[in-house]
Amino acid sequence: AILHLLITPLYCWTFLWTLGYHGVFAVILFNLFLTTSTTLWDLYSIWAADYQYIINFATWINIGNNNIINFAISGTFMSTVLLVIMTCGSFIVLNFVYIEMWDDKEGANFAILLTLFLGFMGILVSSANLFIFYLGWEGIGLVSLFLINFWSERARAIKATLKVYTINKVGDFFIFSGICLLFVNLGQTNIIFLNTISPIINNYYILIGNT
Repeated sequence: AILHLLITPLYCWTFLWTLGYHGVFAVILFNLFLTTSTTLWDLYSIWAADYQYIINFATWINIGNNNIINFAISGTFMSTVLLVIMTCGSFIVLNFVYIEMWDDKEGANFAILLTLFLGFMGILVSSANLFIFYLGWEGIGLVSLFLINFWSERARAIKATLKVYTINKVGDFFIFSGICLLFVNLGQTNIIFLNTISPIINNYYILIGNT
């Protein structure tokens, strides 16, 4: 479902002039319907069988001494619920965009950006470790800048983009620093592992310098 959400906007961008406004929305809405159906079935399967899974696509970083970061996603009840809410809500929003932006020459590009934003949200909520979570977080931040600055001829849009970029980068720095500190001290950033040992690390302190 996540790969579907990421491939759809790339396909629409590639064949934008061939598909046209109505074609882009037809492809996006049809694929989003398929993705919603897939996530609903996944949610039912997880709820009925009471299980969770992790899919490891590849080893992303191997530092040695069992310090391995896998490019992986997880399927839990909560992450699948979030995916269902995201896809269902986005389907409704894109139908509204289709009706409201039919006379806007950039309407198709706006829909493509929204779909790409949804794809990165899928990575974020389904990530199996904190580094993949951060990848989805950065993707959301990047696409949101394009969405905020979509009508770049407006001065308010440009000012809002600069403000959001500055605030986001400060937050991104501290999030990434925290993930790196966890990785250095615990050896991994697997989310299921961190949830398992959370009672132990609640009283765990990391000293930075002499403070």
